[in-house]
Amino acid sequence: MILSITVALFLARVEQAHGPVSHAGLVLTAPLTEGAVVTISERAGVKVTSSSPLTPMTERQVDVYFDVFGEQLRHREQRERHRPRHKSKSEPEDGE
Repeated sequence: MILSITVALFLARVEQAHGPVSHAGLVLTAPLTEGAVVTISERAGVKVTSSSPLTPMTERQVDVYFDVFGEQLRHREQRERHRPRHKSKSEPEDGE
């Protein structure tokens, strides 16, 4: 039996690899389509395209997506965590 992959299930896997991703405008209970994958990927900082945005994604396609883009998702999150934070002009310098 093939289970329907929902937007929520895919988003959960992306967030597990990448960290929080905006849910704005997504219908979490909807079947996952190539268009939803593009939207969620862009929000996670990964550029993908689709020529068939309304085509449903299969479990196999989702697995291949994470095989191909999983490292990129993880590396983007690591870069965000380790990016130096710039102080605003109103913050005191160290030692003040």
